[in-house]
Amino acid sequence: MAPPSSQQLVHLDAQGQGIVTCPQCMKKSQVNAATYRDLHAPTGGTCNCGHRFLILFNTRHFYRKDVHLSGRYLPSGSTMRRQMTVVNLSMTGVRFYTLLPHTLQVDDVVELDFHLDDPQCTEMHHKAIIQWVDDKQIGAGFCDLQAYERALGFYLRPA
Repeated sequence: MAPPSSQQLVHLDAQGQGIVTCPQCMKKSQVNAATYRDLHAPTGGTCNCGHRFLILFNTRHFYRKDVHLSGRYLPSGSTMRRQMTVVNLSMTGVRFYTLLPHTLQVDDVVELDFHLDDPQCTEMHHKAIIQWVDDKQIGAGFCDLQAYERALGFYLRPA
């Protein structure tokens, strides 16, 4: 059997429902993909027409923007800020890379400082909770966004 030949992104609603469209015959099918909610890798799908393709399920509520922003992070209980690079950003969180090995773990609280690359070079200072760690790549959710909601919302508007 031939490997899948294409991939599509399917947005899921709060109940895990989404619409999958076969890229070959364009047939649309509603799916309940609640069991795939935490899957961050594509899964295989096969249409009734026999076409195989990959499906990546997206459950995000907010747009995520790819960026390359230098900054610093301060682990809770530490006095030494460390360098990082923010690689994507949303209204609720951030993914960043540490430049050096670290001891960050899930549920740690960090302070993040970086500037947006907007015309105002908006300074961002957030407390965030580490949600996942993959070597030097970190995913974190903001603890309190109220002070920056307007500037960040404007910055994150899709082009």
